[in-house]
Amino acid sequence: MRLTMFVVFFSSLVFAQNPGQAPLQPCSAVKFDSAKLQLPSPPDCVDMKFSDGSMIVIQYSRPRLRNPDNGGPREVFGFRVPYGEVWRAGANEATSFVTDTNLKIGDTNVPSGAYTLYVLPERRKPWKLILNKKTGQWGMPYPGKSSELARIDMDSGIQRNTVDLFTIAFDSQSDDTAMLTLEWEGWRAAVKVVRQQ
Repeated sequence: MRLTMFVVFFSSLVFAQNPGQAPLQPCSAVKFDSAKLQLPSPPDCVDMKFSDGSMIVIQYSRPRLRNPDNGGPREVFGFRVPYGEVWRAGANEATSFVTDTNLKIGDTNVPSGAYTLYVLPERRKPWKLILNKKTGQWGMPYPGKSSELARIDMDSGIQRNTVDLFTIAFDSQSDDTAMLTLEWEGWRAAVKVVRQQ
């Protein structure tokens, strides 16, 4: 009896931790702890649903431009987030990127699975989206290149509007294509995401 219970418990644990076996839940099913929602960098979730029902789900935290101590403005890129250094693309826990379908992001093939999303911001070169195969860690320090799946060029540049809350979104969506965008301060970076047939 004890052995049976252990096998059932262990099987359910493995099943729950393997996104290839358990159905991927949309953001509407994600429940955040109410205390975390009161943090200066609250958690959020964004998803993309394709025509066949497969999905991408990204969970991240949203730091503000305003200083949480005094409400004053802060300079982010080039200061709090140095150019040329890997950034966690959010705050607090590492940003998770989970897909239950094979993708093409930019020119890179991305197999279905769970990844951690990082960004390499640059002042005068294209930003890079980094997918790391190590998951479940705190946002920083960076786990390193040895566990990377890919570094993918993004279209990046300064826009007219200033964005207070760091935002990840899927824009210009069609049945099987979208633009994954990151916006904060005056910067916007984007890359095309396509579901592979």
